[in-house]
Amino acid sequence: MINAIIDTLKLLNKPYPIQKERNKIVIIYFWKFHIIPIVKIANSKFIITDYCDLSHVFTTPSVCGLINHFLRTNKYYLNAKDIAVAIIMSVSAYCNKSRTDYNRIIDFSYYFLTEIKIRVQEDKLLQDLLSARGKDIKIWETEYDRLEIEEIVNSSRKKLFESYFRSFEHKNFSTKVKIWHPGETTNWIDWKPENSIEIGLNTSFAIREGFFLLGFDYDINNRGLSSASNYKGYEYINESPGRERPIWLR
Repeated sequence: MINAIIDTLKLLNKPYPIQKERNKIVIIYFWKFHIIPIVKIANSKFIITDYCDLSHVFTTPSVCGLINHFLRTNKYYLNAKDIAVAIIMSVSAYCNKSRTDYNRIIDFSYYFLTEIKIRVQEDKLLQDLLSARGKDIKIWETEYDRLEIEEIVNSSRKKLFESYFRSFEHKNFSTKVKIWHPGETTNWIDWKPENSIEIGLNTSFAIREGFFLLGFDYDINNRGLSSASNYKGYEYINESPGRERPIWLR
């Protein structure tokens, strides 16, 4: 751990050209010394489904993308609602409600958020790293109305999908992305207007990991998307810059 801290400190005062490498170190540090230990402890205490565990959940793009988004320069703070929704989306729990314990997912989301905030408060280095990314821990609210979360995840798939995909939205951009999703009682795409969500998105640049999911279809300005790729923790429409990894194909 000491070597990791020393390496991080060395990068803090480096100039802008190596900012990407510095950001990478922050993410690795946060996951290795905070996220993974919490998940290991919780893995046997929170059984959320009978077909996967939390160790798997925290390797999925939906959850990894959300947590890494918190670690980057922006005004986003993790909250229990987003964590619960991301977990449900990460394992397609809406298709397996009889095999999934939504209450335990919400319970874990509160537990995880509380543990993360405690660790950040006790880790001065991490506080400094987050502060450099515009995060003020003093205004980070970890309380969230449980009834509101239950309403989102239990009332309808539409509300669940809306909550998830709206978190990617950039309303000021003119590009419109339509996400076609399964209906309330089916697990396939039928392209009915009521089974779609339209958001504004900056599709010319990197998109937070977890946007392109199997089981969903996408139109960009009323034209069908052909493929999407992942490159260094970000997602790109069609071709990404460099040695991309295809993650979604029509």
